[in-house]
Order: sequence, then structure tokens, then C-alpha cells
Amino acid sequence: MILTLLSLAFGADVFPSTFNPSAVQFSQGQRLQVEMDLGAMRSKGQFLGSWQSDDVVGGARTAFDLTDSVRITAGAHSWRRVRSSTSLCCVLDSRPDLTNSSVKDSTVLTATAGVSVQWLKTPTVTSRAYLRVGSFVQLGAAVHWQSPTDRWGLDASWGPGVSLQDERQDVERGQLATVSYLPEVGWSWFPAPGGATSVRLGLTAWTPTLTARMGTETVYAQLTAMPWVPGVFERGAAGQVAVGVTL
Repeated sequence: MILTLLSLAFGADVFPSTFNPSAVQFSQGQRLQVEMDLGAMRSKGQFLGSWQSDDVVGGARTAFDLTDSVRITAGAHSWRRVRSSTSLCCVLDSRPDLTNSSVKDSTVLTATAGVSVQWLKTPTVTSRAYLRVGSFVQLGAAVHWQSPTDRWGLDASWGPGVSLQDERQDVERGQLATVSYLPEVGWSWFPAPGGATSVRLGLTAWTPTLTARMGTETVYAQLTAMPWVPGVFERGAAGQVAVGVTL
């Protein structure tokens, strides 16, 4: 699953959400955020044979507040996968038969654009409804709570969607997009109230994430780690680094 998480990590908007649009407000006077990111992962599994996938995904995404309640988002990424597999006879034989091994190298380009509308705003709670269209179409909602002291935050985002292009062998066109059944929740801590530096512990579906962000009012760097992905016959880890500017 981590494979598809990274491949669909585009078109989101402001921190703290990793893969889905969030309901976090921009800082006072901010209208635009532009971010570039690069991620990598490795996953392995074995069942009647063995396989290994190495993936790299990189690209850019942006968010722009058209009005105080309407936000425009867009993103484009390139995802490369190198997957090798070995049949059961190769695993058991001390002299593997290379004819029963295979390596696949492929690249997919993904892009999306969207709009989100803020429909609830209180001193501590904001909520948005969003629509994204591109490699998939998704309709969802996000909510964010910020403590009165601006030291803590809770966020959640989820929305069903349909894939408009094949997602490798994972999802075919017309099926539910992988991103559509990956709800996100997270808890954030800010060392300085309302500052740009923060730490977030989150879950994307059942996948744990740890995100650290450091920066100023105009530039930042962000690192996200997925230390372990539970699965029936697989194990893996991934990471993503991003740099961005806010205007």
C-alpha cells in the first residue's frame, strides 16, 4: 500500500495533511504556497516466490487562496517503479533459474487540480469541502482544530473518488481510486505558538506517519517518514522530503 500512497501524494495543499487537502488556514496575510517534493520507498514480500519494489516519486504542488473561503490547488508528479520478482523454484533452488526471474521498470505521470470551500469557521475549528479532478476525481471534506494557545492541532480528511487512469496493476481505470479510501488523521505540536516549526504524528488509513517541519514565515523544509507498513505478505518503508515557499 505504501507504494500507492507515494504515487498519489500530489495535489494536496497546506500542512499538515500529507495526501488529502486540509482545512488548515493560511497565516495572516498569506495567499500562496508552492512546494517541491521527492519521495522514495522500498517494499518486499514473499508468497510462492518473492518480489521487491523500489519507487521514486517527485514533483510540485501549489495552493492559492482565491478568496477568504475559496482555495485552488494543483499538482503534478512523476512516479517511477522498478519491480523484480522471483518464482518459487528460484527461491528453493540453490542455483536459481534466471529465466524464472523478471524485472519491470516503468514510469507514470500524474496531475490533478482542485478547489476547496471553507464552510465552517470558528476561533478554533475550520472545515472545508473539496473537489479534485485529474488522474482521479475525488469529493471529500476536511476538518481542523487548533488549540486556543496555538500549541496543538488535530486534523482529519477523507473523500471517496474514482480513478480516471490506470494506477499500475493496483487499480484500473473506473475503479475506486486508492487515495479515496485512505482517510487521514493527525496530531500536531508547535514549539512556538502559531509558528512554522511543528511535529505531526499521523495515520493514513492504518499506516503511521511522522512529519517534521522547520521554517520561517516565507520558506520551510519538511520531512515525512513511514517507518512500517503492515500487510499480509509485504513489508516496507518510505520517506519524503519537501521544500516550499509561502507568499
